[in-house]
Amino acid sequence: WTGAGPSVFADIPCGAGYWAELDCGGDPCELECPPGSTPENEPPCGPDYEDFYNGGCNSAVPVFQPISINETICGESGTFTFQGSNYRDTDWFEIDFASAQTVTWGGQAEFPFLVFIIDGTGGCGGLVILNSGTAGPCEELVISADVTAGVHWMWAGPSVFTGVDCGALYISTLGGESACAGDVDGDGDTDVDDLLLLLAAWGTSNPDADLNNSGLVDVDDLLLLLA
Repeated sequence: WTGAGPSVFADIPCGAGYWAELDCGGDPCELECPPGSTPENEPPCGPDYEDFYNGGCNSAVPVFQPISINETICGESGTFTFQGSNYRDTDWFEIDFASAQTVTWGGQAEFPFLVFIIDGTGGCGGLVILNSGTAGPCEELVISADVTAGVHWMWAGPSVFTGVDCGALYISTLGGESACAGDVDGDGDTDVDDLLLLLAAWGTSNPDADLNNSGLVDVDDLLLLLA
């Protein structure tokens, strides 16, 4: 509720006018997917939505979306009702680190944003939260954690369970160090999978395959991978 009226109790004739303005906190937060980012491509959530795409340990059968070091995800999320209860769309991204290192995870969202870095070496029953953070709409949010070799999960979603329209955007980047110069997929080694990814990105500016950071995936990147 909002209210308006005189600050005194006398000498104001009935019918005197007033003017008021309601400020709801500024411009709305709107994001765009940055060039070179990876679309999450999850189906939009909605009433009684079940996540069979990347709901991680929150899904009936755990399911994760792969992510690579230095990859930026442009994803969608939201809140919804499931059998009368309030739920949120949670996105889990999986990477198997080849060695210990310090990584970062986070970015911005059009909604109250929550991120986790999770040690998944013990599976869903033995997961360990290494770090977490929250931020308001369009606020920058980056957390870091020291990870060991093995499976880890990067989690992104709303920090609330209501009030976020399905399809709201977030942008989040996994930062770290690849063990090898030609490790295009970020799994810690250079193999045929990296070669196929580089060839698929040939002639583009894909930052994962642009190994020499020239702005173009070309023969120089191929030679670095084969070296």
